[in-house]
Amino acid sequence: MSKRVPCNECREHKRRCSGESPCERCQKFNVPCVYTVKTSPRDEEYLHEIGLRQEVEELQAQLKFMENEVQAMRLGAMQQYPSPPTDSSRSEFSSSQSVSSHSFSFSPMVETAFLDDGTTSSGGESTATSDDAPNDKQLTKRRRLIAQCEQGGYAAVTYADEKQGGWQLKVKNNRLCIQTHIRTHAELLDNLQKIVSTLEFESKIPLFFNQCTDEDPMSVILRTIMWKKYGKSRYKSMAKMILLIDHQPDTESKKPEFVVDEATITLQLLKSYLDCQNMWQISFHRHTFWKLYVENGNPNFSPAVMAICAYICVSPCRHIASLLPSDQLVDYGRYYFERAHDLLSDRFDEASLEVLIGYAYIGSYKLKVSQLDDTDRYYNMAERMLAILKQQYARADDFVGDPFYLGKAACISRLSQFVARGRVFSHLARADLAHNGDPQARKEGYHAMHNLVHGPERDLVPVEGDSYEEIRYIQAYLAMHQLRHEAHKVVERFHSNDMSTFIGTFIHQLEMVVRNWYMALPEDFRLPLPLFDETVPDAIFCEKARIASETSMIPFITTLRVYSEYLILSKSYIPKTHVEEGGVFGTAEFGARCRAAHYKDHHKQKVLALRPLLDFDGTDEDLLNLVQESFFKVTEELRVALITYATKASCITLRLLQFARTLKDSQVCISNMRTELDGFDVAMRCYRIKRAFGLDSKHTREQYGQILSGYLEIAREFMTWVPHNSILCEQVRSMETNFQKYFPELAARARPLTRNEEVDIASYLNI
Repeated sequence: MSKRVPCNECREHKRRCSGESPCERCQKFNVPCVYTVKTSPRDEEYLHEIGLRQEVEELQAQLKFMENEVQAMRLGAMQQYPSPPTDSSRSEFSSSQSVSSHSFSFSPMVETAFLDDGTTSSGGESTATSDDAPNDKQLTKRRRLIAQCEQGGYAAVTYADEKQGGWQLKVKNNRLCIQTHIRTHAELLDNLQKIVSTLEFESKIPLFFNQCTDEDPMSVILRTIMWKKYGKSRYKSMAKMILLIDHQPDTESKKPEFVVDEATITLQLLKSYLDCQNMWQISFHRHTFWKLYVENGNPNFSPAVMAICAYICVSPCRHIASLLPSDQLVDYGRYYFERAHDLLSDRFDEASLEVLIGYAYIGSYKLKVSQLDDTDRYYNMAERMLAILKQQYARADDFVGDPFYLGKAACISRLSQFVARGRVFSHLARADLAHNGDPQARKEGYHAMHNLVHGPERDLVPVEGDSYEEIRYIQAYLAMHQLRHEAHKVVERFHSNDMSTFIGTFIHQLEMVVRNWYMALPEDFRLPLPLFDETVPDAIFCEKARIASETSMIPFITTLRVYSEYLILSKSYIPKTHVEEGGVFGTAEFGARCRAAHYKDHHKQKVLALRPLLDFDGTDEDLLNLVQESFFKVTEELRVALITYATKASCITLRLLQFARTLKDSQVCISNMRTELDGFDVAMRCYRIKRAFGLDSKHTREQYGQILSGYLEIAREFMTWVPHNSILCEQVRSMETNFQKYFPELAARARPLTRNEEVDIASYLNI
């Protein structure tokens, strides 16, 4: 710029401007440097003259192009290669070709051929001679001669039919050539993405791929059996969680001794539940519930409040354990249930939100105390009430002026999901009972549970009145729900005819899905620690975990979900039992012992039941031998990799759980015993296999001993919250028995915790 014209900033502050872009003053203060220059009449005349010159140049270029076209038409008529009609769409700036002074460039559907009479082109493409040209009318309409030499050779452009949508396959120089309409790299990637997405969302390989190859029978068997095995491990993990807390001894009903006023205890229970466990479940709209039935109502005479308190007493956490004595929780739960039952008896046919909450939570209370028949009755009443209320609240015009309409509608939607989740646990709790009784009942229960798990999605959206933290938990819940669907797609659509390849590739794909899902989360939804890295020093681990936990426990929940997904995978493919003295791994003797130990009659029946799905011509014995050879052909590299990652997941999960125990009571509890039991089970399986193969060195024993003892201490602490739960006591005793069997020197130091014992949590962390 001229120094005579200052920038806007210098002109405004009346400062000297250096005339540069940016000027020295604007650069010093880091402000935008903008020059405003007013054109004079002479400048405008000069710009207008430049525009006219450009238009003249464009007209000259078009005139030259038209002259070339006329010359090409004359040459084409002489050589019987007439050019195509010169319509307005095929101009100098057409996208079908680009001409410069030094090269020719055409789109993929435009061919350039330098032809000679009776010969082929220099690129090896077979072409027709000038004698054959008049017979091919369609070809002559699509060629334009652009040059000719005295020896009879010429160069012509073959235009593609732009209206033709399909691709063309030709044979050139003894090779196949596919001509497409793709002109740019972006169009190529777009076509590739459409092809890949079509394959991804197909439950089977499309027909035009399937018709070329026959699917291997082993691929069908492996996909079916291993998919069922993965789903079975997930369901068993869920069942173990619900069965741990659903037992109540038969004792005489008695009213609990309230240490303080009953209304005070009720409010404390509600606040503890809403601040902790309800964040996991999001079973109703907190603001609406509190305004209607606690703040503006009488909570001691509300069936919804009494039912929720009954459920709270049989779903203890560290917050509930700090309010009420653990040995009296059963009596408190029964007392609140009887109060809710009496209040509902006079309003059982009233279609209201309060009655719906009462039925839903009483059904969940009955599920916790193993009264499954009563559970179904109350859930049936809740589902009938849901059907009525959904129809009522679907008409928003009927609730004009109701300030709690959105909150009530959200409560109905979330309670529907809460009841469906309770139905799943009810079917899981009935599985063992039906197994010993009617097999048909078990089959029907499984189908009902499967429809609930894989049925239509239920909406869980934040509404007005939800706190910021509740909205974040809803987002985390939806993200974890998406992870389950992604893992489901990986297992269901995987194909392989060899067990080693199947397990190895599937583990890799699931790990990539989990990693991509975790990295796609917002930064405040994940821990600032690398996944599957157990070598992080304790000081760094605790410092980063402490910073992440200051605002929310969501990073811990999402990270634990990643490792719990891998623990379930490990439980699916790491055997529970093993051959203690089976010879050297990989030998014929070892394989024979494995087949004798694991391949029972019921396994054979499962394989033979799949025969109608296969195109197999051999006998049943041939099919069984084929399956045996594939199932027990597991490489040592795969075994080592699987055990290594399973051990890492178990170790890091333990570190997260141990750190969570050191947090203050204001944080959400993340212990539900499902992850703890899975981690202990996986670590014990890995150590058994290493011990069977002679790999239990001193370092290995110390490593697994610390992991297993850490899980055992967490289970003992949880047992102090529910001392009446005999099933949990049996589970902990089983863990202690297995631990004492393999680590007697460590088990001798450990002892079960008493209820009033002070626990030194810091001793569990090696800081």
